[in-house]
Amino acid sequence: MIFTILWWLCVLFLAALWARIIFSYLSVMPGSTLDGLNRWATTITDPLLRPVRRVLPPARIGQGALDLSPIVVSIAVIILMNWL
Repeated sequence: MIFTILWWLCVLFLAALWARIIFSYLSVMPGSTLDGLNRWATTITDPLLRPVRRVLPPARIGQGALDLSPIVVSIAVIILMNWL
């Protein structure tokens, strides 16, 4: 029972992480429904992404940078889900 709940929490976290990745490419108007979802996804995912960002800086690609922390956290959560 507890493993099932933990597994579903991992699914919810991954959904929030993917939503955050998608919202990072969109122009979200403040006060809109998407803004509320974006803030929710940020609140859910930041506690795990921040420590990874401190250890793994963004990869420089030309003028921009690629944040690899969502990939690392996704892999870790998927491994945890397979263990559960």
